[in-house]
Amino acid sequence: MASTNIQKPKITKPKKEGYLEKQSSFWKTYRKRWMVLQGHMLYSFKEEKEYDNPTEIFDLRIYNKAKKSTGDGSKTGQFELSSPNDSRIFLASSENEMKDWIKHIKLAANSKKKSSSTSVSSKRS
Repeated sequence: MASTNIQKPKITKPKKEGYLEKQSSFWKTYRKRWMVLQGHMLYSFKEEKEYDNPTEIFDLRIYNKAKKSTGDGSKTGQFELSSPNDSRIFLASSENEMKDWIKHIKLAANSKKKSSSTSVSSKRS
């Protein structure tokens, strides 16, 4: 489950930000949220550029699968962010915007995996 015990994040240089509709995990209704991708975290806020109180935080080391939603009831621009135990649905304004979010989320999730598993070797002269 996404984090709800939330502290004020330090947003400095987001890789991507913009409005998405996020499906409520309980009621299954969509709510417009300002989403911010920084490092390996995806933050959800009620208002644009208001970084004080995130409504949810998704750790992309856990929510590491992003893919276009398929099947009955899927809408244009709809995609899924999932972890081994949870899945969340987002709706972008267009198919292209959805693809861009998926691309950035995958890059953020994979960059942390690579950096933690890659060792740095030094050369001596």
